[in-house]
Amino acid sequence: MRRDLALACALGLALLLTSCSPAGPIEVKDPPFIRQPDPAAMSPHDGAVALPALPLPTPSRPTAFPSLIPIRKQLVVSTPFPWRYIVLHHSATPNGNAAEFDAMHRRKGWDGLGYHFVVGNGHDSGDGELEVGYRWRGQLQGAHAGNFIYNRYGIGVCLVGNFETSTPTSKQLHSTAELVAYLMIKFRIPAQNVTIHRAFRDTACPGRRFPLSQLVREAGLIVSRTR
Repeated sequence: MRRDLALACALGLALLLTSCSPAGPIEVKDPPFIRQPDPAAMSPHDGAVALPALPLPTPSRPTAFPSLIPIRKQLVVSTPFPWRYIVLHHSATPNGNAAEFDAMHRRKGWDGLGYHFVVGNGHDSGDGELEVGYRWRGQLQGAHAGNFIYNRYGIGVCLVGNFETSTPTSKQLHSTAELVAYLMIKFRIPAQNVTIHRAFRDTACPGRRFPLSQLVREAGLIVSRTR
């Protein structure tokens, strides 16, 4: 009886930790290995591309990346969290912006926008426009992954659009690549830790037409130019 009760408690705790809902600050040890995308199970639009080996240089200022100039003041935080992953999403909607998604997430009972960044597509937001969420400004864990480790250590980036039926705009991809490159350099995040939502969660996000390899390749070129 006691053994069954202990097992039930352990299972309950595991479910709580993998919840997609935001949680308060929790200090944990280094996370275990997290499953990365399986190349054999991915579409031609997927797959990570190898980038230069770490360590990477730290940029002196975000103005080295043109797309980041409008948000440069919001990028700089006094006490950065040791982020380890970048998780890419789509909104699964044809239009939207950070304010609309914030309201949507509050209706779900969350305390606000689950992502750290939103990249617009020209519909309700500028094409390629980067919006910074309060979770980034406060260096708070995300509510985007449905997985404790990726919520806690993963920077959530959402591109507006439904990439099951369409592809990101060229400006979206370029802005996202510059953001990803900056984050990779700033937090020494390797290419294999730039991932997509469905790599570790039962979801279609960010859609079968999301060009991950193209985005990571462009981010890699930007990283190389900062050397």
